[in-house]
Amino acid sequence: MISNSATRLKAAILAGGLAVAVILMAVSAIFANAYGAKRASQDAVALHQAETLLAASAILRTQVGQSALISTYVDAQPTSDASAAGVARAEAGAALDQFDEAVLRFEDSYEVAGTSEQAQIAAFGTSAGEVLANIDAGDLDAANGLLNAALNVDYADLVGVVVSARDGTVNDLATAQTVVGRVSEISRFLV
Repeated sequence: MISNSATRLKAAILAGGLAVAVILMAVSAIFANAYGAKRASQDAVALHQAETLLAASAILRTQVGQSALISTYVDAQPTSDASAAGVARAEAGAALDQFDEAVLRFEDSYEVAGTSEQAQIAAFGTSAGEVLANIDAGDLDAANGLLNAALNVDYADLVGVVVSARDGTVNDLATAQTVVGRVSEISRFLV
């Protein structure tokens, strides 16, 4: 009789332990899904910031080039309307401001502070600012020289850095999707 109650006690403990294990696994699956969803949303924001920086960079490069081109034309053709150069310069300045904002948002999403990648991103903004400063000073030869040399090189470097970061995030998302899919399958099995 004692062995029968001992067997029942062991069975009850085993059943209770199994129930606790299933509950812990279910709770773990819920937290894993929540973490996966949070990480996916963070990665989506990071992807958006990378794309925004790429767009802002392309716009800045175009606006700075247009400003230099129009300023050079106006300088060579004194009878032309100088207001077009002023408008182009103002648009380039606005594009530089938008670029700076996009850089800050990108840096919030990607850990680039103090890295060579941050320096490469900053170099493009610096080159664009120098081209515009030369346009403002009336030194169009220097502006065009920087435009054709430093700005284009710095742009290519920036694109390389941002695309690499973006592609890494895309890979992280794919991995997270796989993991969340597995956790989801396990959760369905348990339920």
